This record gives sequence, structure tokens and C-alpha cells, in this order.
Amino acid sequence: MTAYDGIKGWKIAPNELPDVVLTDIMMPGLDGFELTRRLKANAETDYTAVLMLTAKTAQSSSMEGLQTGTDDYIAKPFHVDELKLKLHNLLDRHLKLREHYVDRSTISFCKAIMAQLK
Repeated sequence: MTAYDGIKGWKIAPNELPDVVLTDIMMPGLDGFELTRRLKANAETDYTAVLMLTAKTAQSSSMEGLQTGTDDYIAKPFHVDELKLKLHNLLDRHLKLREHYVDRSTISFCKAIMAQLK
């Protein structure tokens, strides 16, 4: 799923319940910090991994992102291979948690996505 601004992303997430959200800090509507705060404050989406992309390279931006609950942070420009690996690692962690706690019917789907990221 794709949202072109933070407000649409926030509207989609509680309905679709994604395993991971890839967001930019600077977006129209809601910025990435506020989107992450909302995701982490909502019981239905608080498990969602968040990977934040940004052109803001100051440590204060990185720290704010991590304080809001962002799982990882990538400064632009970035290497696509690094992004894929970080997404793979986040999905792998979620898969392992699901195997331990949740219905196994979604595991095949997650493994298929992870295979595409390699």
C-alpha cells in the first residue's frame, strides 16, 4: 500500500495493519514524527515497525525519530541495498514474533515478501 502524505498513511494503517511503515520525516499533512507517534500510541498499530527516511542528518532529528518509536533511521541519500536489508531485518523480526505469538497463516506471506527483498 502507498500513501502520498502522512494523513493518508495514518488513515490506511489502522485498517490495513502493516508490519512495517516506510516514512519520510518531511511529508505534507502529518510529518513522519507525528505519524510514528500516532502509530505507536494506537493499540492496533503499536507493534508496527517504522523505518524513517530523511534528508535531515542532524543528530537531533535522528534522536527525535528514535524517541517517537522509530525502529530505524536512514539518511538520504541512501543505498537501495541498505534499505532492502533494513526492511528485510525488520520483517524477519516481525515474522519471528508472529511465529511465536500469532496465527501461522500470515507467515508464508511475510516470507514471500522477504524473499523479494533479497
